[in-house]
Amino acid sequence: MDGVWLVCFGDRLQRATFDRQVFDEHSQTVRLLKYGEPLLDDLLALETGDAAGGSSAVVRLSRIVDPLLRSCYRSTDEGPVWVSTVQELERALAAGEGAWSREAEAAARRDFAQRCETVLARWQER
Repeated sequence: MDGVWLVCFGDRLQRATFDRQVFDEHSQTVRLLKYGEPLLDDLLALETGDAAGGSSAVVRLSRIVDPLLRSCYRSTDEGPVWVSTVQELERALAAGEGAWSREAEAAARRDFAQRCETVLARWQER
């Protein structure tokens, strides 16, 4: 099927997609991968470090209350950059960009807090 990936994780083998239309057409046999989906979270946890001053190319920041919010950031010479797509995440992980300083981590946390405020304001308007 176009747009469907066979995902092997641990002892699980599943068909998955990032495409909502593909999922709608095959919801009995395909799993929709999106942020907050446990399988995607498990897969991302394998590749990204937390923001505790690690040497991972990418860190993931989380807000663990309803609604759950997560963002990934990649490290660059100019500072942290918000990762907005799965393809950008894959490129950052493949490139293995730089380490995280305390200043870069703090800047990523500030940006994440600002993004959370924006998302929460929109979410509460609903």
